[in-house]
Amino acid sequence: MESIFKFIKEHTNRVYFWNKLAVTIIILGLWIIDSGFFTSESNSLLATGLVVMILSTLTFGVIFKNHTYNEKTIQTFLLIDIVNCFVFVLPAVYLNILFTIILLSLLANIALFLNDNQKTTALVTYFILLIGMTIFYGAINEIHDYKMALGSLVLFSVVFYVPIEMGVKSLNLFEKRVHELQMEKTQLSHKHENLSKEVKLTSQRLEYLSKDLRKKSLEIQNILNLTGQLGSNPDKSQIISSFLLTMVGQLGSSHALYLGSEQTGKNYYKIIDQKGIHDKRVEQLRIYKDSFLFQFLKATREPIHANRIPKDQLYRDEQELLSYFSNDLLSPIMVRNKIIGMFILGGKISGAQFTREDFNLISILTNQAAFILEQSSINNEIYDFYNKTVRALLRSLEAKYTYAKGHSIRTAQYVQAVGKKMNYSNGALKNLTYGTIMHDIGKIGIKDDILLYDKKIIEINAPIKHKILDHTIIGASILKSVGFEKTMVDLALHHHEWINGRGYPHGLRGDNISLDSRILSVCNAYDAMLSDNPYRKSLHEDLVKEQLRKNAGLQFDPDVVDVFLDELEDNPDLGKMNNRN
Repeated sequence: MESIFKFIKEHTNRVYFWNKLAVTIIILGLWIIDSGFFTSESNSLLATGLVVMILSTLTFGVIFKNHTYNEKTIQTFLLIDIVNCFVFVLPAVYLNILFTIILLSLLANIALFLNDNQKTTALVTYFILLIGMTIFYGAINEIHDYKMALGSLVLFSVVFYVPIEMGVKSLNLFEKRVHELQMEKTQLSHKHENLSKEVKLTSQRLEYLSKDLRKKSLEIQNILNLTGQLGSNPDKSQIISSFLLTMVGQLGSSHALYLGSEQTGKNYYKIIDQKGIHDKRVEQLRIYKDSFLFQFLKATREPIHANRIPKDQLYRDEQELLSYFSNDLLSPIMVRNKIIGMFILGGKISGAQFTREDFNLISILTNQAAFILEQSSINNEIYDFYNKTVRALLRSLEAKYTYAKGHSIRTAQYVQAVGKKMNYSNGALKNLTYGTIMHDIGKIGIKDDILLYDKKIIEINAPIKHKILDHTIIGASILKSVGFEKTMVDLALHHHEWINGRGYPHGLRGDNISLDSRILSVCNAYDAMLSDNPYRKSLHEDLVKEQLRKNAGLQFDPDVVDVFLDELEDNPDLGKMNNRN
């Protein structure tokens, strides 16, 4: 039913034409078949009605059939059909069953093809003509028992029109609802399309933000890693180099430089380190600390383009510097409201401009560099004080025990060579070296008459031997009390431990003795045997090496002995430091 109704709506003119044509054929058939039963007057009325129907159908078919549907056109022709039906056709065929088909066709056309206002007009015309013409023809005896005929025709019209109209209205409502649903579907489709676009755009924005976040996260991680690595590294040159490499790598710059002072007391800054610059002339530039350039940067306190710095008060070297780096960024390194240097950062290799985020990153790196350089300076002061303390203690020991003169320094050089060969890190090697220098400091606490005992008496007199070896405990206590590193304290405490567990003071065995102490044990014994003592003269180097091999696995770590002897073989000058032989 829905498809039929849809077809009628889409082809209204054609369907109406076919309907008129069918009615025309019915009237023509009635006129031919039943002409013998009609009165001459009825027959002439039917013929007139047939002619009117034929002319009406032909006119509509020729002019309007293929035109766009027009309600007024349909209404006009439908009113003609109604008038024709009740004025000319009714008296001749009102008793024929086919007449009801004609009425049914008229009622269906009214319900299907007219709007509500037009339907009212058509129905009023329909029933007025039906009633009026039936009474009229009944009065002139063309319709017998017109009352019965009128009642039947009115009842038939009502009974058949009402369900047709209800069906049409239902179909119209259904079609309207379908149309509304289609509109909603279209709107939802458009919304879905718009939402899809928004989701895509949002996804792209999120992807961009995610990339930017990952980039920022990587920058922060690199800064944290750099800070962590350099925070434990007092080497100023390594700190500067790492920051320059980070700036070049993170920002994509063509070059980066550091202006600073290599030594305290200098009244100028120069280029200490650089990445990406190959012109040696810039290394000759000297910028005074009280120059206008540094005063301007101190007032600015943040990265600034070189071309934004006023040049009318600059000295020649300052002008040359800004001329050479005219397109670069200058970032002052501030510590406690004082400039200690400056980073110069070249433009991006890509040609892009520095963004606000780039300026923030440069500021962060500069501030981190300032903090770490300040810590490095403080550490250097501490190490300087530390070295002076160590030298003072060594002088005290050597003044008391003249045979120990140079022993700690020579032994430290031996352990440093072994540590390098065993791939010690710089920090670990430094602790091993300083700990070695201080390893015999406990002898300050041993009485001279005990310390200078003849070795032969010491070997058979256990209490005296233990008193001398107590310098390990005394030394560890001294170093620990003044805050030396634990590794240095352990070196003083355990350098007389034996690999077989028969050493002093704790009888440690094998790997329970730290590698540092095992290295010191070998090197300490080597220098001691090459040196004069109160109880004997120094031994020949070949005999000393033989003693090391002989006691490997007993007193000494065999691996350390092998490394040390290999180093002496590879570096003959190392064995000549003790020139007593």
